[in-house]
Amino acid sequence: MIRRQFLNSDFLNCPCDSTLCPIATRSNPASHCVFDQRTSNLTDSLNILAVIAYVAATALTIRSMGPTQTQGKTELKALRLVLVVGLFLHGSALAMVLGVGKSPNFALGTTVSSVAWIIVMLFLVSSLRAPLTSLGILVLPTAAIATLVGWLYPGTLHAPALGSIAAKSHLLIAGLSFGLLSLAVAQSILLFFLDRLIRNKHPAGFWLSLPPMETMELILFRLIFSGFTLLTVTLISGMVFSDRLFGQPFVLNHHVTLAVLAWLSFAVLLGGHRLFGWRGRTAVNWTLASFVILALGYFGTRFILEVLLSN
Repeated sequence: MIRRQFLNSDFLNCPCDSTLCPIATRSNPASHCVFDQRTSNLTDSLNILAVIAYVAATALTIRSMGPTQTQGKTELKALRLVLVVGLFLHGSALAMVLGVGKSPNFALGTTVSSVAWIIVMLFLVSSLRAPLTSLGILVLPTAAIATLVGWLYPGTLHAPALGSIAAKSHLLIAGLSFGLLSLAVAQSILLFFLDRLIRNKHPAGFWLSLPPMETMELILFRLIFSGFTLLTVTLISGMVFSDRLFGQPFVLNHHVTLAVLAWLSFAVLLGGHRLFGWRGRTAVNWTLASFVILALGYFGTRFILEVLLSN
């Protein structure tokens, strides 16, 4: 069985030293002892099966965009079933890691995997109400890779103080916001290539099965608006109620600064679309740039500190 670089190699032979063990918490250095060999093997199996499910769902997504309507409906039903199974497996594996200790261990790799789970969940729910199945071409392989990263390279311990339900709700809203905006990015990438093919008069195969560009743009801005709304709630609640949520006063650090810049960028995009009719490549480019800023605020600095500088 493949062993995860940080978790398995350390906690199986860990001397219960909280400074060495990536699972133990400061308040309870021996908390990792519940994460025994049997639990580790079960987590490994769940992650492997989740990756297989996401890969299978990717193949079913491609087949669901088939030439016949009957074929598409059949594959679509199978796709949703596989996604439900994959989400259950992936979520179970995450619960076993996040649930160790009094506070969830949001190590960098584990956080990436958790966000991927939220994105797939939002993709499944959204696809029930809107023609978003084509996003699976980008979302599901990325989720498979993120699951592997979270399993094999979870990272070092990062257990923020989340004692209250309000703090956990704040974190959940932030994750949902990032998930919706991630779907918007996937939609914008599809729009970019579809627009390019149409301009060159060469759309064929998979691209012919996509909804009309007007419909895709409408869905894009709905996703952006939904994610922007939740991002607004996240920023306001974090700034105004920082003492109640996290037990410390609000600090304008690099995370907050980048998140605010991303919020402003998305606000300009939505305003430009409403007032000046921004669409097409302008909307796509602005969406991608805004999301890059947001992703840097969510993960960029931690990646630099925990991965690049630590090496």
